[in-house]
Amino acid sequence: MARLSPAVNVVLKGTTNGTVSDANGNYKMTIPDGNGTLVFSFIGLKSQEVEIGGRAVLDVKMELDVTQLSEVVVTTARWSPVKAARTRFLNHCNFPQQSHCR
Repeated sequence: MARLSPAVNVVLKGTTNGTVSDANGNYKMTIPDGNGTLVFSFIGLKSQEVEIGGRAVLDVKMELDVTQLSEVVVTTARWSPVKAARTRFLNHCNFPQQSHCR
């Protein structure tokens, strides 16, 4: 089993065969013929392509990609259509002065 940072995407180039490294940075894949190129990617890190060359373990050191970091958008709010409708409903009510909503 090889080690990476957590949540790094690992894909066999030219296929849909892939995985994501676990919380400890470990990943495991089955490569049909033991050859090909693995593509490692993660937001904010430079993607890397590494030839397998019949090796059983590939450890990859990922480097920061500062140009990608300027494109990251982080949101902390959760939006729910039910909650939004409830909020709109409550905004039209004037409690306790009115007993009904408009």
